[in-house]
Amino acid sequence: MSSLVQATPPPLDDRTFPLDVLGDGGVVIKKLSKRCAATSPRRATTQVNYVGRVKGKEDEFDRNHGGYPFEFTVGAGKVVKGWDEAIKVLKVGDAAPSSSFAPDYGYGAEGSEDDVPPGATLVFDMELRQAARAAAEKKATIAAKAGAKSALAEKLANKNKKGGGKKEKKEWKPPEKKEKPAKRQGQEGQGRGRGVRGDDAAAVALRTAGARSRGRRSAARDAAGRASS
Repeated sequence: MSSLVQATPPPLDDRTFPLDVLGDGGVVIKKLSKRCAATSPRRATTQVNYVGRVKGKEDEFDRNHGGYPFEFTVGAGKVVKGWDEAIKVLKVGDAAPSSSFAPDYGYGAEGSEDDVPPGATLVFDMELRQAARAAAEKKATIAAKAGAKSALAEKLANKNKKGGGKKEKKEWKPPEKKEKPAKRQGQEGQGRGRGVRGDDAAAVALRTAGARSRGRRSAARDAAGRASS
């Protein structure tokens, strides 16, 4: 039984067969019945036609039903390890019959139900039909960018609500001049220095003049009385 090792796949433009993908005998592609010069998927959603058997048996334990290619994302851990490694060195259009996966790259010591016994080596006929960028990854990238924009917009909105945004500058205007009330002629300055306003000083003058007039009339009456006596 082989053990899992970390190895670098051979260059894609220098493929010779049989091809020991990881160098440990765990994933071996014996040959290509069809070969294509297209690019190889590294982290992509791929579509594969396949037939699976247990080594030493003719019966198939699995195949893509109905003729529709099986779709999965390379490296996402949704298939046996041998598939992820084999697809990395295949190109779109390649057909690899009788590719073998050791138990560590298949169903391991436990096997799978009644079809795959424990510790079985798997043999697959594989044909890589299509490879494209993983739709889930693309959607996640778009969603992350949209989420970042939304968070920034919310942050700016909250900043403006708190008064942290830019305030509009008010245009400077000179202060308005208030008009002073008109002065009355003849009253300005009266009573200054004596604590009497101009209006009060005029009233005092009138009263004084009246008192003097009454005094003169009274003195005349007194003189006339004395003369008659």
